[in-house]
Amino acid sequence: MTEKLPEKPMLITKTMSEDLRLLWRRCGFTPAEFMAWQASVPDGLTEEMIVGWISLRIQNALPSHWNFVIERWQTMPNAKSNPSKTTAQTRTVGRPKAVSGTNRIAVTDEMHTLFLSELKRTGADIDLDIVQIGDAPEGLNGRVVQILKHRTAKTVRDDYWEFVMRRLACMPDFVLRR
Repeated sequence: MTEKLPEKPMLITKTMSEDLRLLWRRCGFTPAEFMAWQASVPDGLTEEMIVGWISLRIQNALPSHWNFVIERWQTMPNAKSNPSKTTAQTRTVGRPKAVSGTNRIAVTDEMHTLFLSELKRTGADIDLDIVQIGDAPEGLNGRVVQILKHRTAKTVRDDYWEFVMRRLACMPDFVLRR
């Protein structure tokens, strides 16, 4: 009776990692989506391993795992033919979504200071007091307001800005009761 010897890990080189990264970018699938597409996966292979190989945080792999991922990813469709990806999901970072009939305005230092002072004055809860009320503009969510709060974007839709500031202006001052 012959026992199968355990597989020895192989080194993932920078070139191998770059090749995998190119396949990943070509397809537009995340490692999680890639794994979900597979009917069966070798024992022990995880999406975290694939992410580690792409980023070169994990520098070794079992040959059977590596070959499985490379061979299967090569057969995946290109991102252009991937119907599950929407235009918004393939947009580059920082490019605002164009919505007909809306304008974007620059978030100035004065606007940011005013917004923060109104948040502090009212003690408003971003979700409960601003976003989840019935007449909020379509698309306004907690993330947009957090972006305003931390000023991680240079522009904002003018209808979002006007709504948020109008909402804060009509709220009473927050009073801490003891």
